[in-house]
Amino acid sequence: MSISANSLISDSINFFKNQLGGLSTIVLLATVVSVIIYSMMIPSAQMISVLVDAQAQFIKAGNSGLQDWVQGLSEEEKSSILRVSFGLILSVTFGSLILICGVLAYIAGLSRGEDMTGTQALLASLPKAPSMFLLLVVCSLLVQLGTTIMVFPGIVLAIGFSLAPAILISENVNPFNAMGKSWKMAYANWRLALPMVLIWMASQMLVSLLMSSMQMNHIVSNGVSFLINNIIAAFALIYFYRLYMLITQK
Repeated sequence: MSISANSLISDSINFFKNQLGGLSTIVLLATVVSVIIYSMMIPSAQMISVLVDAQAQFIKAGNSGLQDWVQGLSEEEKSSILRVSFGLILSVTFGSLILICGVLAYIAGLSRGEDMTGTQALLASLPKAPSMFLLLVVCSLLVQLGTTIMVFPGIVLAIGFSLAPAILISENVNPFNAMGKSWKMAYANWRLALPMVLIWMASQMLVSLLMSSMQMNHIVSNGVSFLINNIIAAFALIYFYRLYMLITQK
């Protein structure tokens, strides 16, 4: 059976529209969790500004210049950088975990012919949550590291790991076996995985640019950003799960 990226995108759009109610529940819950963690860890915009200054200093003067700049900060400002960084990581990670587990369990349940709601999907995914958390952390760190060094390695890694969540939720494997199997399957079908990886990455960059250009309360701005990114991620998860199913049926 011939598979094309266009047909996968079309199927994913139809599924998203037909299952909007259940998917919306999962997306909104993931967004709410991210916003709550973010607002608890980063209550003031001034804390964000210190991290932004650190990033600007790193771009301007490199690692040595950043170290000199950090040494000149007060203990309170250093604490703010650590707290903001930790808050951003926690809010994104736990929101993404809920989204990935919920969306994939929802798709898997419907694929088996079960009548499932978004809440039921989240409950059904709980046994897989610890393994998915480990997978999410490892893959995110590797992709971010690859993207930081140079964009191309990040794209290569993102393609290789793109099917790992679908494999982990569907099969009785550990996260590292899922990553290895995903690498083989994704690169055997890289022409189908690449378009969605690029769309996903480009969309995240666009959302970040749009939100940074808008004069909004930092919690509201990040809440909107979390919501839009979660919608995009849910669509990408549908695409990759559909691709995984079609590959395994070949």
